[in-house]
Amino acid sequence: MARKVLIAILLVTLLVPAVLAKPVLISKSKKSTPKWITVPPQESEFLYFIGSKSKAPTYEDGVKTALANAMSEVMMNIGFTFAMQTEITTRIEADKDLSSYVDNIQQSGSAELKDQRIKEIYFEKYKDTKMVIENNIQKKVEQVYYDVYLLLKYSKSEIAKERKKKEQKDAENAKIAREFITAAETMLASGQVMDAYNKYASVIKILSAQAGIPLFNEALAAIKNISQNIVLSEAPAGSRKEIPVKVAYETSEAKAPVSRAVLKTAITMGSGEIDKTVTTGLDGIGSCKIQKMTFDGGLAKILITLDGEPFVLPLKDTAVQEKERKAVEDTINAKTLTITLKSSQFGASKVCVIIWDKAGGRNKDLESMIIEALTKAGISVVVPQSLKTDLGFNSFDSPDFYSSLSQEGISVSVVGQSEASDNGIFYGMQSVLGVIDARVIDVKKQQVLTTISKNVAKPGAAFLQAKTNCFKAIADLITPTIVSTVSAE
Repeated sequence: MARKVLIAILLVTLLVPAVLAKPVLISKSKKSTPKWITVPPQESEFLYFIGSKSKAPTYEDGVKTALANAMSEVMMNIGFTFAMQTEITTRIEADKDLSSYVDNIQQSGSAELKDQRIKEIYFEKYKDTKMVIENNIQKKVEQVYYDVYLLLKYSKSEIAKERKKKEQKDAENAKIAREFITAAETMLASGQVMDAYNKYASVIKILSAQAGIPLFNEALAAIKNISQNIVLSEAPAGSRKEIPVKVAYETSEAKAPVSRAVLKTAITMGSGEIDKTVTTGLDGIGSCKIQKMTFDGGLAKILITLDGEPFVLPLKDTAVQEKERKAVEDTINAKTLTITLKSSQFGASKVCVIIWDKAGGRNKDLESMIIEALTKAGISVVVPQSLKTDLGFNSFDSPDFYSSLSQEGISVSVVGQSEASDNGIFYGMQSVLGVIDARVIDVKKQQVLTTISKNVAKPGAAFLQAKTNCFKAIADLITPTIVSTVSAE
């Protein structure tokens, strides 16, 4: 019990300093805190705006943020609703002409800032000391920060001028926005989906200083509508080695192709080389070319994703809130399509199967079994007519062999040697051990694509039946490898 109490006391001793440590005031710019921090001065010809920043890591950073906050208040007083951004290139000192320090004030429908002065800057510098435990070691950490307050003086007459100028500019922008919305509606009705989308985005940009007005909301709703009603579908292929995907805008009232849409691709099953991105044409179709494809169990899957960047880019640097932009991007990125390819659909090579028996002659039974399995998989198999009878597994590799196959239009040859041997009696059944060594060969290039070596033991009522069962198992076992190899070329 005493030991537990001691541990508790030690923990309290370690933790209390970290909890109870208070910031220490090191210095401040004036002996007494100015009243304007809470109550701005009142003058007949000027307005005062207060900006502040707590716990700034440096004095300069504190002044930058405090000035930005004060200027945002000015802009809102004028009537701007879009957040203003400021850049200050040098240290700002009290009672200086603001234009000496502002490098760039970016504001939609920018106001001309005149007769504004930083009347006063007040700061307090603190040192915050804490006790922390890192790697079971208690240590003291000190941090210096600034609380900065800035008083900005601005001419009432200038604010009135800017307010009037903004009203005139807003009226002009609203007129342009109405024209753009009408044009966008016409574009969408005529099937120019991306043009309509970008025109609505232009409305958003024009009205960023008036975010929230009906025209702004109408354009934003149209953008959401377009992004929500885009669909992806597989289009008819003109070639076995391409994946055409159609992007369309579809509602109950209209259907139109989406051109200039960007599609991203990824192989999710199997492996190979395909176009990473494709762009849709006027018909809304983008065709992903397949350079090479290897199948997994005779299948491959391609994930097609609509790229959200072309839809989000026009909304950047506008008054559309980040969560709204993210919602549009997520909606677009959720438009996906998975294409399943079968090796039988993809392969277009003419294949021949030549299996010699190690004991002599051709193994016609195993050849037939492999041919049947390949045919079921959709591979075009032909039987060579001009093959010399004196060829064998150890002597086929000759120019005459490849030449004769090429003349018959054969592009791939499966060449192998088989053997079946007595494997003994098991549980009253005859067992046969079948062995095959085979090569899948590119006839034109005279190159070995794949080497296959397998052995299988199968039972039967008698040797012949067991041998047949064995060869059938071998055919089933090696066919997927042959199919994937042929389809990959």
